[in-house]
Amino acid sequence: MSGLSLILCLVAAVSGTNPDKAKIPPRPPHSNARLTTPLVPLPAAATLALIPGIPVGGSGHFLAGDVRGARKLFYLQTAALGMALVGAIPIWLSNNSRYLAGPSMGLAITGAGLALLAKFADIYGVFTRGMNIPDRHENYSWMAWGGMRYVHDPLYEGGLFASMGSAFRRGDWGVRLDLDASAQDENLRARGEGRYELPLKLMDDRSYLVALAALTYHRFEPYGFSERTLEGQIGMHIHLGAIHGTLRGSFIETMIGYGLSQVTYGTGAEDHEPLLLARFLMGTAFGSGRGVMALYYDHRHDGFAGGLTLGISGDGPAGHVGVSGRFFVFGRWGVYWDVARGKSTVAVAGVFAGGGRAR
Repeated sequence: MSGLSLILCLVAAVSGTNPDKAKIPPRPPHSNARLTTPLVPLPAAATLALIPGIPVGGSGHFLAGDVRGARKLFYLQTAALGMALVGAIPIWLSNNSRYLAGPSMGLAITGAGLALLAKFADIYGVFTRGMNIPDRHENYSWMAWGGMRYVHDPLYEGGLFASMGSAFRRGDWGVRLDLDASAQDENLRARGEGRYELPLKLMDDRSYLVALAALTYHRFEPYGFSERTLEGQIGMHIHLGAIHGTLRGSFIETMIGYGLSQVTYGTGAEDHEPLLLARFLMGTAFGSGRGVMALYYDHRHDGFAGGLTLGISGDGPAGHVGVSGRFFVFGRWGVYWDVARGKSTVAVAGVFAGGGRAR
């Protein structure tokens, strides 16, 4: 929690604590930037921000002539890298002691994830400059969806799943239900989630802290075992337009938590495994509340995608990466998609309906 608090304080500091200053004016939103003559063309600035400038926060904005934006992103990425270092040092000095590995690994992963999000924001801002990017995000009170999920797993039988779910929000509270059922055998995964969102009024009305609890049940009938996972997570959703005008229309989410998984075999034997949970996401809005698209990294290993193998057979030590999105096509109806790559390749697509106002 201390790591999230540090980043939250820094974000509030660079964005300003006066709500009026956080609002994006109707004129070109990058007008609040201290612009100088770009050192290189904008495409080159974005490229150099990644290679070799990835460890330097705000390098893309600096090369594009936006000194104020560069300074804000530099502070944010530097603090995140410092958090990752503070988490990694105890692991290294203690030879990965089991007493320190959990909290230290959580701090290191959170810091690394936030540093990457800051760099994505740097590149995003250089390319878009905040121009003509919609700045109204989704605020639905209900949503229901259904589609098909395809799982390609080199070790276990995957195949097609019917995928469906629903979500309801009222004020700061929300619940979500997900169900995936195999079209070929008795392989079923169900998940229920409850969450609370605390608005960050010092920034704007689209940023908030998040706390959630969830229970997941996954039955692998073809392999004779089932898994139950109880988890809790905390995190934050930050509207980046409140930090700097060139980031208008984009947002980041970061979650960190812990889960306990119980695996029951057909023989009656049981295993209990702890799960370190982390998720980092950067997205952008479509139209005036028409939808969103996002890139993400998810550290959990109890889902269909599992962890990237990184040259190791089976479930790898890292999590999985993916791209997801949804878009209202007409009225309350739209399409959604999600493609993830871990030890397995997972793709899901379908239709959804949503509406109402949560706040």
